[in-house]
Amino acid sequence: MFKGHGLIPALSLIPTLSLPVGSQAFTRAAIDPSVVLAWSTNLPAKFSAGGAIGYASISDGAGRLAQRTHAMSIGHPLPAGFSGYAEVYNVSPAARAASATWLFNGGVTHALGRNAAFDVELGRWFLPSTTCWFVSMGIAVRTGTLRHLLPSPR
Repeated sequence: MFKGHGLIPALSLIPTLSLPVGSQAFTRAAIDPSVVLAWSTNLPAKFSAGGAIGYASISDGAGRLAQRTHAMSIGHPLPAGFSGYAEVYNVSPAARAASATWLFNGGVTHALGRNAAFDVELGRWFLPSTTCWFVSMGIAVRTGTLRHLLPSPR
């Protein structure tokens, strides 16, 4: 992680592995690696901007698919400890034999202490064959917060 300063944004490289766990109806059959380069910076008037460029090797029934993602967002603090954001997101290709998919969403987030946050968002997928709206919510927890749940090395 690079903290950034001035006109240079903060940068993070985020590698992940999606592991096949559970019922075949709800998981993939192989390990799916991905990597994301994320950036963020503070703007005037308490606004912030961020984005990400990612690459994933996704498995499906026909083999592997190289999937690229691009995202950009803008945020601003709101009253009572909330923050609002708007985001545009691109997945290319969305699936085998499919074109790029665009997503626009916005929402609010609220910190739950130093290491967790709750968010609610409303968005719209723009697919070649249809357009759909969605609402989602979730809780994000920094992994270091859960370290006490893991067995200690001997």
